[in-house]
Amino acid sequence: MHEAKDQMRPNQVDINVQGTDMFGARFSESAKLVSVVDSEVSVFMWRPVAEGARVELNCNKESYSLKGQIVKITTHLTGAQTVLVKINWQISETLSVGN
Repeated sequence: MHEAKDQMRPNQVDINVQGTDMFGARFSESAKLVSVVDSEVSVFMWRPVAEGARVELNCNKESYSLKGQIVKITTHLTGAQTVLVKINWQISETLSVGN
């Protein structure tokens, strides 16, 4: 049977995306990392977001996260989106570290 092009593959990595959706509501959503090329990351997610919005990405609850800006959105017939994020390369700590 032929599979749809936008169907998820089991080897994709889970990534947490945090930001503000297209309606202005804050969100934290588990998404799938699709690709990483140079300073751009593509994620497959369901939350409706807008180009230009800033997001924070965190993989496997690591102690750091990457911040970036959404530069392109591809909406699928299922309502899901593939979101292209330009990373700022500013790594920020997400957990407090004691001295």
